[in-house]
Amino acid sequence: METLIVAKTTASMQDLNLALEGLGYGVLCADTEEQALRILEDHKELRMVFVDSSLDENRGVFFCQKAKAVSSQRYIYVIMVCEQHEREEALRCLDLGGDDCLSRPFAVDTLQVRLKAGGKIIHLNEKLRAANEVMQNDLLSGREVQESMIPVSFPDIPNMEIAARFIPSAFVSGDIYNIFRLDEQHVGLYSIDVSGHGVAAALFSVGLSQKLNSNLQPSGLLKKPVSTPPFYHINAPDKVISALDEDDMLGKYGRFFTMVYAVIQLEEKDLSFCRAGHNLPLLIRADGTSRYLEGGGAPLGLGLESSDKSLQRLCLSEGDAFILFSDGINEAFSSKRKNGYGLKRVKDLLTAYRGKSLYEAFDLLLGDVKDFHGSENFNDDISIIGFRWRDN
Repeated sequence: METLIVAKTTASMQDLNLALEGLGYGVLCADTEEQALRILEDHKELRMVFVDSSLDENRGVFFCQKAKAVSSQRYIYVIMVCEQHEREEALRCLDLGGDDCLSRPFAVDTLQVRLKAGGKIIHLNEKLRAANEVMQNDLLSGREVQESMIPVSFPDIPNMEIAARFIPSAFVSGDIYNIFRLDEQHVGLYSIDVSGHGVAAALFSVGLSQKLNSNLQPSGLLKKPVSTPPFYHINAPDKVISALDEDDMLGKYGRFFTMVYAVIQLEEKDLSFCRAGHNLPLLIRADGTSRYLEGGGAPLGLGLESSDKSLQRLCLSEGDAFILFSDGINEAFSSKRKNGYGLKRVKDLLTAYRGKSLYEAFDLLLGDVKDFHGSENFNDDISIIGFRWRDN
């Protein structure tokens, strides 16, 4: 293993140089900070640095910090070499990222023990870095799987202005949504938020999205074949919700989820929906009145037999907007982390922007959430989907 000695003069660290060479270590020397940093940049395998406390008028202490920052791709083990009376400098070195201190005069066997300890720490950090890289790659793969379930376009439905936005969190989690034709007269809409984070939550959401396809099949949740025209039956939202809640998902998979599922009957301007633990749907009327639609039961997968899964209905009028969003929006904390964004702020802002297109309104909302949060990185997914009814 190569080592680097950083000292004001080579002579001041001659004893260390000789001891390291005697133990079979390669030794590089630098007498300034700049030279030492260049050596660290050029020698990518170099992992261990000895710094003389007297470097450039006590700059050795601060060099510990600079050496640590020279590369994020490897762990550099820094040992401060000082006189026995320089306890203050030794402590400052450790505070600034140094790993160990070696007092002069030292015995060779003491140095050997320090080198072995440092070597083990370097090895453990390399293993930790490799494991972290594997984990990051897994999270990236999970995010890609999750994002592949988020639709990038929606069907062209004459009576509906459709919009959606999705901001993935810093972690992989489980928000999914969709809006789709069930047939020429019926449209389905859902928003789901799976509990937890990580690849498991993302894969769980993938499984849900596969169940919630509108293809006609005997085991289909949304549509089932029947023997009379039109030879299929569209299940009501409460039936779909109940079917998804049959399994004890929390016990089996350690997961549960919240959901709103709605069916829109285009000719009759009728919207029916069922809510299970999800944020309340937001209804914004064309006249500027708005409210959250109360009702609904607990999240799905908790095994609660008494959970309310009642069907709710409303009649749509020109300019009405029906909006679903995950709690990543209203629970986003301010940069000072003193309070969350809140449901009222979501409702007030979207109501104020009812004269704009839904895409513009959603963009303005999410811009305000980012400003409130103080960052574009969130700890939970942010998703919002909705439509505005058009009579023509």
